[in-house]
Parts: sequence; structure tokens; C-alpha cells
Amino acid sequence: MKNLSLRLVSPPHPFQILAIHLTGNGILDAKELPGISLPEEIDYQKGLILFGKGPIWLYTYLAHLAHPCRWLAVYDPRCGGIVVEAHHPDAPSVGEILSRESIDPHLPRREVGPPAASHPPEAPIHRVVAVVGPPHSGKSVFLFWLREALRRRVSPERFQNDLFTIRACPDGEGDWFFEAPGAGETLRYKNHWDAEFVAKSVEQIQNLSRTKVLLLVDCGGKIDRFNRDILSVCTDVLIVSGDAEAFAEWRGAAQVCGLQRLAEVQSVLEPTRQVLSHSPFRIRVGRLDRGAAPSELPPELVDKLLDCFRPLGESRASL
Repeated sequence: MKNLSLRLVSPPHPFQILAIHLTGNGILDAKELPGISLPEEIDYQKGLILFGKGPIWLYTYLAHLAHPCRWLAVYDPRCGGIVVEAHHPDAPSVGEILSRESIDPHLPRREVGPPAASHPPEAPIHRVVAVVGPPHSGKSVFLFWLREALRRRVSPERFQNDLFTIRACPDGEGDWFFEAPGAGETLRYKNHWDAEFVAKSVEQIQNLSRTKVLLLVDCGGKIDRFNRDILSVCTDVLIVSGDAEAFAEWRGAAQVCGLQRLAEVQSVLEPTRQVLSHSPFRIRVGRLDRGAAPSELPPELVDKLLDCFRPLGESRASL
């Protein structure tokens, strides 16, 4: 299949890892599914873990092909390998979660060039950026636009392996919500905003922040104990608001949680992109509507996130 690479990793354990990597522009054609096959060296006497980003229909077809394996799991970077099929008495049970500690050391990593002889580049600093602001300011839309801007600026491999978005608010939105015009409101399901949801979100953020270079967190629209718990495990903040008077309140919440303020985004109705000031960095962006096509964001904002995303000493152009 065009724009798809499947690589088998076989550690000395009762499982193998099928690494799914989208190449080129990352767009797959479902009509090419019949041409997909598992790597020839796969050992069906072992379990198989599917790892990587891909559409649901691709995962479903790969699960079909892998049915002869002793068991099948799907890797979720928030918790580990979730067993979805078991075909042998010695297989882990369906629903069992295999720890990330047992899987992560064997995951394929992005290969980088050799370091300079005298001054090796430092490792990237893992950053957790909270996107906050009052309700109905366009935070989720802005976050989707921001991801698309980063997608255009970094290599597909880095975008897939080093960046992750977590929705730490129970509004039922995700990237799919903006990529499926007309279907979002029909399929959307709002969850409960309670201590259990927040505790799970905090745990997921902590787990993901250990492996992702840049973690974007979509937060709720209220300043309360739930959001404070989530902000406390973040490192930076982007404030999005259509109400100019609300910025001060969110600045205070970010300061209490010890967050570095990357930018303030004034959300307006008319289409625009404008840098208002550099210190502090403030921009004006519109129109943050769910049905609108992603607009270009000020490159200065994207550069700020690319600086989080790159090792020191590496130019943005090389990303």
C-alpha cells in the first residue's frame, strides 16, 4: 500500500511488535487493502502487538490478518498493550493490559544523525502544553489548527512518534470531530467531568510525557479543582479566549500551577491572523468555527512550539 510501512520487531519475549508507519503524505487509500500482507518473518506461535498511528479500518484489517497469532494486542501510549484477542491457553486474557515497561524498550525509535564529535546535541525537553480558556472560545478548533500547522512543519515520522494530543476534557471532541463534517454532532458523546475522569487524565498525561517530546492537552473551560489537577502536571500554557477580561483569570491559574505562558490567543469572529505583541506574546486569530477549514496561524506561534520540539543546537529547518 502506498504511504504505508509495516515493520516487525521480534524481542526475546512471547510477543512481537508490528510497527505501523505512515510515509509520504500519510494519506492511505482503502481500495489498496487487499494488497496488504503481514511481514513474512512473523511467528504465529507468539503474540502480536500493533503499534503506531493509522485509521481504524487499517487496524481492523491487520487484526483480521493476525488472527492466527496466539494473541493480539493494541498499543495505547497512555497505558500499554491492550489485549483484544486470545487464541491459546497461555495467552493473556482479553482486556488485560500489558505494561508499558515491558513493551517500550522494544519499540522502534526515530533514528537521528550522529552527534557532533565535540558537542553532542542535548536531548529534547519533554513539554506538556495545556490549551486553556473560557467555554466557547474555540480552544478545540484552535488546537486542531495548531496540530495541522505542526504537521506541515515537521517530518511525518516525528509527527507520528514525538507528538500527541490528549483531550483532558469530557466534551467528546477529537480530531475526528473536525475531519468528519456533518457527522460530529451525531456521533459526539459527552462524558462526565468528575474526579475519576480527571485522575485518569492526569495519569495518562504523566505516562505520555515520558515518551512524547511535545504533548498538547485540551483542557476544560472552568478554573476549578479538576482543571488545577490537570494543569499541575503540565509545563506550559496557551490561553485562548474571546473575552478580553478572561485572560487575567487564566493567567493567575497558570501562575499558581507554575506554568510557562507560551502565548495568549484572542479569538475573534472575523477571519484574521495577527501578532499583537511579542512580550508577552499575544496574537489574534479567527474564525475558530468547527466547520471552517484550518487557517494559517502566525508562524511565530508555530516556531515557539518547534523550539519545544527540537533538541538544542538543531535548526527548525531540519525538523
